[in-house]
Amino acid sequence: MSFAAMMEQLKEEYIQSLPEKIELIEAHIQTNSSESLREDFHKLKGTGKTYGIPEISTLAASVEEVCISSPQLAATVAQQALPILHDIYASRSTNSSHDIGTDERYIKILQTAA
Repeated sequence: MSFAAMMEQLKEEYIQSLPEKIELIEAHIQTNSSESLREDFHKLKGTGKTYGIPEISTLAASVEEVCISSPQLAATVAQQALPILHDIYASRSTNSSHDIGTDERYIKILQTAA
């Protein structure tokens, strides 16, 4: 198996694991655990680009920043990020990308992080 084929397979496995990651975030929102949410989004920030899905890293970095700078807003911002994560999953499941830079929901998160 070539390196490119191996990376494509790993990317597909990562995409298929996103619903589980989203469920974990949902659980941490319910418990209002800002530290757990920070860790969840920190992991997504690192893995998104690694697996060729930079929009996950971009979104996760912004949410992680809010979790660090304003922990009291962590659950709210994580809740705002969930539909975007669902959309990224849906897009990537069909080999499309999600233009996060024009997503108004993401822009709202950016404004919170600023």
